[in-house]
Amino acid sequence: ENFSCSIEYGDHISIVGDNGAGKSTFVKLLLRLYEPTEGTIYYKGKDISEYDFDSYQTVFAPVFQDYVLNAFSIRENLIFDYDERNDLIKPSLEKTGMYDKIMDIGLDRPYSRKFFEDGVELSGGEQQRLVISRAYCKNSEVLILDEPTAAIDPLSERRLFENIFSSIGGSTSIMISHRMSCSNFSNRIFVMDHGRLIEQGTHSELLNAKGMYASMYRRQAQYYS
Repeated sequence: ENFSCSIEYGDHISIVGDNGAGKSTFVKLLLRLYEPTEGTIYYKGKDISEYDFDSYQTVFAPVFQDYVLNAFSIRENLIFDYDERNDLIKPSLEKTGMYDKIMDIGLDRPYSRKFFEDGVELSGGEQQRLVISRAYCKNSEVLILDEPTAAIDPLSERRLFENIFSSIGGSTSIMISHRMSCSNFSNRIFVMDHGRLIEQGTHSELLNAKGMYASMYRRQAQYYS
């Protein structure tokens, strides 16, 4: 509601707020999974509804909480039938710390034992890393992470994001995480409350502002200090 912002190419944006603040809705509006009831969203100065839907989807590589891994090979889970992306598999797995694990298993090993006796099963955290690797293999302009690391412990999550943001280069990223420490990796933070954008700035700017972000950060920090 009355939400206005701009995201520049190369920005790393963290979106924070309590449950129900509208963070995932904002992302799904960007992706055209929802249509706005008022106002307009622009990509490169053009109303996103004017783009061909399929070509617009190539701009984004989203990873959601409710991801799916299919009962195909691990390679197919990463690139499906886009063989031209084979060269992206190794760097994508290295960024998420899954390369050695997957090489031991084998890229063409089937995933899941539902249909294959020799199918491999991964832990929740390993699944999430694999899904993030899949997003990297898409090689899109904008990486979107909508709380995809809930099954990863806080220290491993921090290391994962360190690897992601050190290797993301000039691409754009939008990240939603309930763990406030991860917002340190972003150059801008959006703070949402009841569908509104109530604060934005860097981590230090928002701490100094002593508003909602500072309150949320202190609330979490007491458990780690």
